[in-house]
Amino acid sequence: MTQYILVQRRPANTNSVVVAIAPIGQGDRLFVASHDENVSQWDTSNGLLVNKFTHPDSVGSISITQDSRYMVSTSRYSVYLWGTAVSVTPLFTLTENQAPGHAPPQYTCVSWSPSNKQERIGHLIVEGSACGRIKWTRDQSMVVTRGGIVRLYENNTWRFIRSFSIGRSVNDTTTSSTTPPMIAFATGTTPDYSYSRRDKQDDLQFNIRLFNLDNTQQVAEIKGHDDPSYSISFSPDNKSIAIGGNDGYVIINQI
Repeated sequence: MTQYILVQRRPANTNSVVVAIAPIGQGDRLFVASHDENVSQWDTSNGLLVNKFTHPDSVGSISITQDSRYMVSTSRYSVYLWGTAVSVTPLFTLTENQAPGHAPPQYTCVSWSPSNKQERIGHLIVEGSACGRIKWTRDQSMVVTRGGIVRLYENNTWRFIRSFSIGRSVNDTTTSSTTPPMIAFATGTTPDYSYSRRDKQDDLQFNIRLFNLDNTQQVAEIKGHDDPSYSISFSPDNKSIAIGGNDGYVIINQI
């Protein structure tokens, strides 16, 4: 079964990119960030909007704590902490004092204690603008996407474990909590950012491919968007996968 949720209507000749997806519970609630400067919460059982978390600028990423009580979101140079149940304003905001045109950005890993809202840990990952999405797997190792290559690192030591190269640019990743774990990619164009537009119904170039995280072998392939996808997430029960495209829709496919 395939379900479609319209997050943002796309005006003519524009994109409505769904940039980040995060499910909670058993996948019955879905948090979605798009280019309309909102994070919206949806009820996946009926496709209805529950509420919105409004930001001052476009949202770059979102993450939900393991107990589903808090959401962390990023927008330009700020990071926001929200309560998932009733927040209409952020509980805490961390802003980087960096103006455009200054030194290259530094990508850091930070950890908060929601109870005292203090930054606890900081690790320098990489300097420059080549680093893409950063995600944590269920065992707390880390995936860093960079162009067409996805690298897996150990969380505490930053030891390199392995990499995936799938021949396309990678916009987002998600990992399952199955044994063995699976990893899936939201993919864009070829690494040189050129691709032929879809011109027939059975074109499979943007299908979602699932790989074994431990040995990099492909294990499945499911239907994706007709164009590049920009965000992706397994449901908590690993039975479905949500995929965000540039058409304002989130597709939820059963695995």
